[in-house]
Amino acid sequence: MDDLFQITVTALKTAAEGTFKNPGAWLIMTLLSAGICYITGFFIRQPDAGVTVLSVPGILLIAVAVLLAVIVTGACVKTLRYERPGFKNFGKTVREGFLYLIIMVIYTILLIFLASFMIYGIGEWSSLLTNPADLIIYTLTMVSCWLIFAVLYLIVFVLTNPASVNFGRTGKFTDAFKLTELIEMTQKVSWAKCILGTILQTAVLALLTATIISIACLFIQIPVAGDFIGAVFAGLFLPFAMIFSLNFCARLYDGVNNE
Repeated sequence: MDDLFQITVTALKTAAEGTFKNPGAWLIMTLLSAGICYITGFFIRQPDAGVTVLSVPGILLIAVAVLLAVIVTGACVKTLRYERPGFKNFGKTVREGFLYLIIMVIYTILLIFLASFMIYGIGEWSSLLTNPADLIIYTLTMVSCWLIFAVLYLIVFVLTNPASVNFGRTGKFTDAFKLTELIEMTQKVSWAKCILGTILQTAVLALLTATIISIACLFIQIPVAGDFIGAVFAGLFLPFAMIFSLNFCARLYDGVNNE
């Protein structure tokens, strides 16, 4: 079984082969991902355009973004079983993309709520601070919440990785929630390696994503066409980051029987 460094290098090479060396599928993934980025950026950069997430046009845009995300995800999920990302068997691709996103939402819903509470709930308290004692309490509360978030993140994603592999191998939705099997898979690899692997995977993915978004934001500053250029740039490289993360999961549990 490879060590974490070898797994990371191989997953990065696989991501390159699934994008740069797979031009047809990469072009389609780029266009779909660019559409997702453009729609997301529209809501962030156009607050006064009269289109909100609860308006009819806003709901339609979100539906389009979700559909595009389903298709891109389905193409990338194939790398969990060492297949080249692509759109063959399109119906199966859409099905797997949809089910995988549902699995991720179920696993991460608690993290989403906790992060939202810290950002929009506790964050609002800052305007009420009137003395040093309030500031100390506020700081301790924020630090405690972020520590809880970090612990929950590790717990969730140490389970999410084998869940992804289980689903990717069989295509069965229920296989992502067989906790006994997921724990056994983790024990076979070792808890220490899985925890360190999750941290490394997160760090590399965060670095890739932050770099992509930062450069895309620079392009956005270009007058008139900046939004389109930034969305296309992000669309070029976000599939690379997704393929890396999914393939890292597969290689971390390579050779571990999930039956």
